Order: sequence, then C-alpha cells, then structure tokens
Amino acid sequence: MECSARKHKRFVLATLAFTVLALRIAYGQKYAYPYGVEAQGVSGAIGVDTLVKRLPADRSPEDISNVLNPRDGTNVTKLVFFVSGYKTFMQAIQNDRNDVQTGSSSSSSGTTSLASKGVAAQLLSLATENGALTRTQNATVSTFRGNPTGIARLLKGSEVFPYCAIYDRGCESGLARLLDGASFSVSFNTMPSNGSPPSTATATTNNSQVLNIASSKQLEGWGVRYDFHVRKKPAEIAKNYASQFNDTIRKAGQAYAVAVQTLLLKIPQDQLSTWQAKYVSLLRSDATADKGEFTKALSGAVEDLAALAEKADPNFKSESDLVIAKMSSYFVSRDKALDDYVNKVTFSLSYDNVLPANEPNQSSAKFILSAHPKVVQITGNGTIEWYDQILHSNVSRLRDAQLALEFDHTYGKTDAAVNPTLSAGYYFQYMVDNGLLTLPSTALAPGTSIPLPGNASELLNTKGAIHLGQVKVTFKVRNSGVNFPLAFTFSNRTDLIKGTDVRGNFGLTYNLDSLFAK
Repeated sequence: MECSARKHKRFVLATLAFTVLALRIAYGQKYAYPYGVEAQGVSGAIGVDTLVKRLPADRSPEDISNVLNPRDGTNVTKLVFFVSGYKTFMQAIQNDRNDVQTGSSSSSSGTTSLASKGVAAQLLSLATENGALTRTQNATVSTFRGNPTGIARLLKGSEVFPYCAIYDRGCESGLARLLDGASFSVSFNTMPSNGSPPSTATATTNNSQVLNIASSKQLEGWGVRYDFHVRKKPAEIAKNYASQFNDTIRKAGQAYAVAVQTLLLKIPQDQLSTWQAKYVSLLRSDATADKGEFTKALSGAVEDLAALAEKADPNFKSESDLVIAKMSSYFVSRDKALDDYVNKVTFSLSYDNVLPANEPNQSSAKFILSAHPKVVQITGNGTIEWYDQILHSNVSRLRDAQLALEFDHTYGKTDAAVNPTLSAGYYFQYMVDNGLLTLPSTALAPGTSIPLPGNASELLNTKGAIHLGQVKVTFKVRNSGVNFPLAFTFSNRTDLIKGTDVRGNFGLTYNLDSLFAK
C-alpha cells in the first residue's frame, strides 16, 4: 500500500512538473522545478536556476529560504496546483470526452452503441449492456476493452500512463507512440438469449418460428482496432492553457490573493519553520549536489508542504478547489482549454468477429471518423460485414454494408456531480442477400416433422435495407469513469425479420482511465 501511495505521489509530481512548465511558457520562460522561485527576482534574490549551479556548501541558508518561501506568488501557484488544480483539470478532461468507445459494437446482440466511438480507452474499460440494435435476438453482453501498451505500463508501475501518450508526445519513445493506438476487445454473453424475436416485430414469413430454436453462445465476439490520433504539438497546448490560466489569475486579483493567504495561515508557524529548516539543510548537503537529486528534493518539499496544510485543515483540498473557483472566469477558460487537449479529429480502423446464436461467424471491417468542432461530438462509421463461411448454402459471402452517424452533446457544468450527454444517431444497413442460419440436423421445420437440413439454412426474404434512429442519454458520474447509457431505438426491421421495431437499451460502463486521472 505504501509503495502504491509513493507511486501515486510521483505521478502527481510528474503532472505538476508539466503544469508549471505550461504556466511559464505563457511568459516565454520555463519552469524547470516542481517547487521554488525559478529565476532571480527584482530584489536581487537568486532563484533555483542559480542555486542549483552552486556547490552545496556555497548555497546560503538565506538564499534557500527565499527560494522556498511558500508565500511567494510562484510557490503559491505550484502548491495550489499540486493539491488541486492540475488533477482537477485532468479529471475534467476525462469528464468532457464523448469520443471513447467502451461498449460493444452495433452488430452485437447486447449494445447501446449505434456508432463506434473515435478512440478506445488508453488502459481498460468494462461495459455491460442489454438489448440488440440491429439483430433480431437480444442478449446481455459484457465487453472488456484493453490497451496492451497501457496494461504493460501499469504492470511495470509507470505513473505517467496513460496521459503522457495523449498530452505530451515528447515523454515517450516513437515505438511506444506507435503501439499506443492498438487495442483489443472481448465480449461475453452474461445471460442466455431468449432466442425469440421481440414482441413488436411483425414477421412476413415463418422465419420467427425457425428462430425460436436459437441457442446462445458464451463468447459473443472479439475484435482489434487501431486509433490514429491527430494531436497538437505539446508547446501549443501548454501555451493556450497557460495563457488562459494566468489571465484568470490576474483578473481574480485580490480575491485570489486573499484566498491563498487564508489557506497558508492555517499551517502552524512552528511546523512551517521545521519544514523550512529541513529543506535548507537538505539543499546544503552533498546529497543534492547532483541536479537530479536537487530537483527531487524540491519535489519532496512541495509534497511535505501539502501534507502539512492538509493535516492542519482537513478541508484544505476542498478549499484549494475554491481558490481555483474564485478565479471568476477559470471554469469558462478551462472548458475552452479542454478543446486543446481532447482530440479534435481522429480516425480508426477495426476488425470485429461476431459469434451470433445459430448463425455462421461473421467478420467486419470498420472505418471510424470522429470530430469535435465546437459544442458537439460527431462520429461517423462505415462498415463491411461478411460470413466467415457459408457451408453448403448459395448466399453471398458479403453479408451487409453499414453506415452510421451520431451526434453527442454534454449538458450541465463541467464540475457537476452528474453530466448528462444527449446523443442522436442514424444507422443504415443493407442486407446484400438473404440471412443465413446454422441449425442442427435434429431441428424440425416449423409445423412439420420434417428435419431441417444440417449446416446452413437460408432464411426467406431478409435482404434489403434497414433504417434505425436512436436517441440516447448517458449519465456520466463525475471523476469516476462510471456511465449509465439509456437508449431508445426505432427501426423498420431487424436483420432476420422484416417488421417495425422499437427497443430500449441500457447499460453500465466503466472507463478505468478516469481512475488513473486522480
């Protein structure tokens, strides 16, 4: 547990380092250290950049004390960011995303996704969904999605995963960036299919009687995909966010300064003096002669300072959030900055293999295009699906072609406990030939004692167009990665039965990326 806590703290420090770097870029300068006044001030007091170049014995206690002064504006910003700001910002990014695919694809017998989203989770995601969209037979399907590179980083204990890959391309190797886009999925039937068509379907043939003999499979399907991210350069991202953040600090002015002083005055002076004496001694010792060890000591300084503040006041974390909130336009600026971090345009390629009940296995190739122009997420899919084998039947190996378009918009404030996302989508599928079933030779033709032929049997009059419209509301629980999608789908038919259909679909999804954003 202690090891995990240390790893978590190192992750926070790594993200803090990126944040303070971003803040300084806005002024054409660079933050190189997680704590301490960076450069020489107007009063002539030296900064960390000068102190680190000196031998430990030549670093005077006065100079070190000035560098560590927690009431210096630079150090206040670093402390507040350490405790609240940047972590809150990272969580807000995850809350804002409408382009992450967690559940199964539209061809599954249990899904809420009319269109597959633009990117997969960078670590792991889990989803349990009930009800099919395009298929006649319904089931409850659990889908597990994973990123092999992300899982490997997690097992290795790398704290920067997965956000380094998304927001800072310079922090990983070219090979790692290449592999980051690869992911896999596996879906399971968690409850057996009832095998019967929905009661709202009106069959024009005896197909529904044949379908009543269907049985479910434990494995619903599997797939692989590769996401291509179109990203801005880290320097451009950092500059945009830093500029907005610093502008709001200046506009907040006195309110910000008063709130910060209120926080810092809660730390007992004797504890603050002990903390300062500890790091004055450490930064004058030979242990910090190396620049890396010097920087590590400053990381420990802000970590210990935050611990003192939280010990002095259990509400220090929430009050740090209020400091950020006191910046009158901060949340507006943050929402605008999110656009710089969330991928504007992505495209993906995926291969899925579906194992439907009493049908031959089916493969599909999908192209996914996703864009986030302003207030709405737009996702488009183009898919070709074919039978893995047709046995002794005469139908075409090409089963169908699909097109899907979906629009998503999140309502409410970014920091609200629950953020509802409204989605509207249209789906078109053209069945190239009649549907194909794989039936046991012991099955009897409907109303007769005549055994059906084994292997594959062709259903009658199932080729043609399928049109679906969907309205969906997804309730996203802030900072948890938990989503509750609730969808209503209207269609002119399903894949195996011609007849109008209205279905309700619901699910529970969990994106572990949000957990590691904390």
